[in-house]
Amino acid sequence: MVTEASAVLNGKFIDGVASGGNPEVQLETFFGVLVHEFGHYVNLDHSQINLLEAFDGQPLNDDAIATMFPFVVSGPETRDPHARRRGVAVDALPRRRLRRATGAITGTIRRGDTNAPFTGAFVIARNVDDPRRDAVGYVSGTRFVAGSTAPAAAALAGAYELPGLTPDATYTVEVEAVSPLFTGGSSVGPLSPPATLPGPAEFWSGDAEAGTSPPDDPDAPGVPIPIAAGAVTTAVDVVLNVTPPPPNDLCAAATNVTAFPFSTTIETRLATNAPTTRRRAASSPPTRKRRKSVWFRLIAPLAGAVTISTAGSSYDTVVSAFTGACGALAGVGCNDDGGSDLTATLTIPVAAGTPYLVEVTDFASTGGTLVLTATFDLVAARRVSERRARRVRARHRRPAHRLRHRMAGAAGASLLSTRPGSRNLPSYRVVCADGDPRCDFDGIVGKNGSCLFHVAICANNSDPRAATRRCVPSAVAEYRLLSPNSRKPRDLVDAVNAATLLQAVASLGLPPAPAVADGRVAFAPALTTLDRCTTFQRVVVPVGTRVLRSQALTPTKKTDSDQLRLRCNK
Repeated sequence: MVTEASAVLNGKFIDGVASGGNPEVQLETFFGVLVHEFGHYVNLDHSQINLLEAFDGQPLNDDAIATMFPFVVSGPETRDPHARRRGVAVDALPRRRLRRATGAITGTIRRGDTNAPFTGAFVIARNVDDPRRDAVGYVSGTRFVAGSTAPAAAALAGAYELPGLTPDATYTVEVEAVSPLFTGGSSVGPLSPPATLPGPAEFWSGDAEAGTSPPDDPDAPGVPIPIAAGAVTTAVDVVLNVTPPPPNDLCAAATNVTAFPFSTTIETRLATNAPTTRRRAASSPPTRKRRKSVWFRLIAPLAGAVTISTAGSSYDTVVSAFTGACGALAGVGCNDDGGSDLTATLTIPVAAGTPYLVEVTDFASTGGTLVLTATFDLVAARRVSERRARRVRARHRRPAHRLRHRMAGAAGASLLSTRPGSRNLPSYRVVCADGDPRCDFDGIVGKNGSCLFHVAICANNSDPRAATRRCVPSAVAEYRLLSPNSRKPRDLVDAVNAATLLQAVASLGLPPAPAVADGRVAFAPALTTLDRCTTFQRVVVPVGTRVLRSQALTPTKKTDSDQLRLRCNK
């Protein structure tokens, strides 16, 4: 019971001065916040009644949002505490007169598998004739004190009470999860973070109430309960349906996608928050975008780009892509609201045969029907001007030693250039004509504006060039791809080429393959086997010149660089 309270009102919000450090709010909003805080003085807890209306961005239905909603949505509406906006009473809200004039419903929320009381479910009574405006909410188990062994206190576990109901009306009772957006000072009920329901949201089904469907269909409308003034309807116990989450709920059980285009539709309301969602590629705050996760593992047969879309889904989705293993993920990309209707669209460059983990989460944490499509495209060719090519060449003129790139032509024959390079070292430079099958391996007859070269990277090998006779093989502790720059690629072509080459180099390490991060591959232990070469990788070069430049570090931190110029002529 609250016996004393005080409030400090910050007048800077309504002093008529609007600046970065002194923002202004409407008077109606300021007054609405006061009404909300004074509600706490009379033992009202936060309420999430009409959660969907609060998050749908439609001002026309904001009058249905509870005054005690944790966030300010509509100040003018919040300041008007009608019955429809009552929050949760944590201690004897109605006085005797109110009790005699209104009705109440009480009961307990239980799990359908163990029959154990469930604390932390949001219970709502809605007037059948005015369900959005006349509703009262309560979090089950609010009065229960965890760890208490007293019989009276133990009986409060999972219990709820819905007072102040309109007499001579009928109400339904429904149960939903408390949104995980509500934590800390914005929490709803006694738990922070909130509890996750073991099944879907559902109504009280009267005689059909059970933990399985059938007989209790979670999507069925609730059984109406008549309300009389001064009367309490007791034992309205809701047994929560317990159903398993989607099969790809966990990262380790990700759905494999190896053929494109791919499309699937799944229900995610029962998805959970996997531990692997702690590392995010999305924008902050991460806690608002990491719920209801489902996972997919994409493996493309060729290097290119994969576009993932959730268009057609029924809820606000966030798509994130990673490389690496579950629990040790490295972010590749993330998109929130990149498509229409709060759906997401994400395009990522992919290397041939490399697994990419894609996580789809729910921003508002309600879940729903997920429609996910994934399409694969070869990288579109982009012409590079000679002027820009010259600038690129000018930036990469350091000689090479321990690492070397090897080019394969028709039938796997090596194409090694003896063209003189800088500092008395020969420079590898390979030229191919668009459409020449001896060196352009894209399989396209005729010209398509690009050449597809085959490139292998060899580490700790003997360099065949005469000018490097004194350069002997040495262990490689770290490999760096300097160009193309995977962190700041100039276009999608560079991004794909970088991903392809880095993943190939990572495959040279002992299993499990080392992670790729920031354009680097760290080997632990260091590579000591002589002449370790990757398989030939597909590198796309639009008409013009692209430079591949890499650097190796020995365990003693000595560096060694190499470069390869690839030119595609019209």
